[in-house]
Amino acid sequence: MKLKQIEKSFFDLPDSAPLVVVKRTEQKIYVASAFDFIGRSSIKDCEFLEFPLLVKGEKIDYSLFLTREVIKRSVPSCRSQEKIQLIAKRLMKCFSNKEYDHSEFVNCLNDVADWGRIQRIKGKLKKTNSRKMNAVWKAFKQSLSDKDARYAIEKISSLKIGLGIAMITKVLRLCNPESFMVLDSVFYANLKLPVVENQNSAIEKTSDSYDKACKAFRTLQKEYSRANSYKELQLGDFEFAIYHLLKEALSHLL
Repeated sequence: MKLKQIEKSFFDLPDSAPLVVVKRTEQKIYVASAFDFIGRSSIKDCEFLEFPLLVKGEKIDYSLFLTREVIKRSVPSCRSQEKIQLIAKRLMKCFSNKEYDHSEFVNCLNDVADWGRIQRIKGKLKKTNSRKMNAVWKAFKQSLSDKDARYAIEKISSLKIGLGIAMITKVLRLCNPESFMVLDSVFYANLKLPVVENQNSAIEKTSDSYDKACKAFRTLQKEYSRANSYKELQLGDFEFAIYHLLKEALSHLL
């Protein structure tokens, strides 16, 4: 793609909108920012980072390539960060209590559901008894203390109260974005691990898949931060950026 085509592509886009180029014959998707093309004549002149997970297409899988600049410009805005911090502060206060407060905990989870746009679970929370919700509260406290999502995912999933891995990881990410990221349907429905002989490549709603997804994100996160001009992002903020860029990429595969 030449510079004139790129400029034309950006003509009707907001300043921060990413440019997506799908090369179907090469099974590659490139996502860049308008700022990447200053002083460059071709998309091939940009420095891209390869995402360790594959994007699932209708018939073929694609490798995803992102520039540092487009990642940087896709992290949460200041306004979004303020909202996130308010919910996180309330959650952390709830988890710091020695005694379980059912009403306060359910209200906190309702806030998370609203933020995460999964309001459908609010009715399930309302119907779940205090004994099970206390177990959920304790599971979150344990995983936050250990900085390991495995216990919360496995314990809360076993209670069968309708809290899936998306909601569980949203709570963990809000409380500790350095250690946790969100794994929701945009990721597990549209990404897969590179195919390795005799291994399942699907991203599933399990603690094992969560660990593998986190490892992949951290690999790209580390590569992103190697450039001196790009400050290190928290895992949760980095995932937020990839989430929105992946949605943009998927819209170009339709």
